[in-house]
Amino acid sequence: MWFPFAQTPAAGTPVPVPVDATPLTNLPANPMPDVSGTPFQMPGNMQVEMLPQAHTLTALQSGVLGLYFLICLALVVCVTLQTSKSEGLMQASITAAPQTGRGKMTGDERLSSLTSNLAYTFLIMSAVVAYVLKSAYTQ
Repeated sequence: MWFPFAQTPAAGTPVPVPVDATPLTNLPANPMPDVSGTPFQMPGNMQVEMLPQAHTLTALQSGVLGLYFLICLALVVCVTLQTSKSEGLMQASITAAPQTGRGKMTGDERLSSLTSNLAYTFLIMSAVVAYVLKSAYTQ
C-alpha cells in the first residue's frame, strides 16, 4: 500500500488511492465456463410468470387510435394558441367599443369554438377507443 501524502490535501486537489502492486497471476485463460451446449436450468424454488403475446391491432383499431392521436394533438395546439382572459380584457379595453350585433366571428371566437368542438370530439373518441381496445384484448 502506498500513500504519497502525509497530510490531508486541500480542497480541489486529487486524493491518492491506495494501490496494491501485486501482479495478477494464476488466472485461467478463459474465466467463463463453456455453457454453449447445456440448456439453462432454473433453480427449483424460482417461479416464472409467462406473459401473453402482444396483441396485434387490426387496421380499424389502428385507424381509430391514429385519429384519436391527431385529435389530442389538435386540442393541445388549440388550447395553447388561445389568449388568456386577462390578455383578452386588455385588448378589449384598448380597441373600439364592442359590437352588439352578431356579425362575423373574430379569430379568437373561431378558435374558442374549434377548441370546444375538439374537446367534445375528444370525449367521444375516448369512449370509442376504450371500447375498441377492450374488444381487442378480450378476444
